[in-house]
Amino acid sequence: MAEHCDNGHIPYRDWCPDCNEAFGRERAHRGTDSLHQRLVPLISCDCFFVTQKGVFSRSELPEEECDGALTVLVLYCSATRSIFAHAVPKKGLDSQGYIVEMIRDDVLWLGHPKVMIRSDNEPALLQVVDTALTALKMKGVTSSSEGSVPYDPQTNGAAENAVRLLKGSLRANLLSFERQLQARIPVNHPISAWLVMYAASVRTMRVRGPDGRTAHQLARGSGASIRLIPFGQVCRFKARSKEGGIGPAMTRWSVGVYIGVERRTGQYIVYDHNSETIRHARTITQVPAPMKWSIERVKEMLATPWKSREPTEPGVIHHQPADQAETAAKTPAIRRLYIRLDDLDTHGYI
Repeated sequence: MAEHCDNGHIPYRDWCPDCNEAFGRERAHRGTDSLHQRLVPLISCDCFFVTQKGVFSRSELPEEECDGALTVLVLYCSATRSIFAHAVPKKGLDSQGYIVEMIRDDVLWLGHPKVMIRSDNEPALLQVVDTALTALKMKGVTSSSEGSVPYDPQTNGAAENAVRLLKGSLRANLLSFERQLQARIPVNHPISAWLVMYAASVRTMRVRGPDGRTAHQLARGSGASIRLIPFGQVCRFKARSKEGGIGPAMTRWSVGVYIGVERRTGQYIVYDHNSETIRHARTITQVPAPMKWSIERVKEMLATPWKSREPTEPGVIHHQPADQAETAAKTPAIRRLYIRLDDLDTHGYI
């Protein structure tokens, strides 16, 4: 012990109380081997918040700033690596039961007959999970909850990692969308809620794991072959065969804003500003380049995921035109004047 202290507690020794106090860590949550493989799929859930300053996890944002932020619930399936994200109207249960319905639909889409749902010890989230378990049992899915260790975020590490990945995807798509519009999108605008769902669905459809398969392939048995276009782009969409037409004129084609893909049927989700509602279409086509991005059409968007048919009051989009380079010609700086002998021979000495 004395020799260990003389060497400055190098290397670390777990029998040394000073080393334990200075360097000791929680027991690592390592991956399970085939013998201890989980037989019941685990669904981990957690929340994060979107503000005008950026995207923050619950631990990164002060409690007083959570009220004005967009609350996002994230679910991660350990068996298929699928990520789901939903912007919710409030933290905890809402009066319309929207968040419970989304959790139920997510689990049903995965197709698991039995699931285990894990969350942290946040009271509002625990209440949501308990209500979702009841809804799943009514659909014939055997489900139960699994708690996490208090004050130890590693026990819900799968959800923490999903939040980290989704924060990056959401920020990348938001920055790209704002650059195309040359405007800032407020978090209380309806299109922000649709962007959250889009960022998660794209990861599920396109990101491949170490086995070369996507989460969509693991969950549904086949990959998502649907052709995607950038979020928020103006497109033309076709009415489905049994709809008869679009709008008062009953036309077969109309123009809308593309905001995602309906995961259950694979249809495109488009906002139709003529009817101020969300429409689903099997076929969309792109418009000419000068018409692809329209800040006016985005401003007209009124439907949120939890009120897809009831108009809401959108946030104000602040237009920020790109800086234009100065076109005025600059006067060249005159340097030292040189007169050569050849110039004198050519033009004369007088």
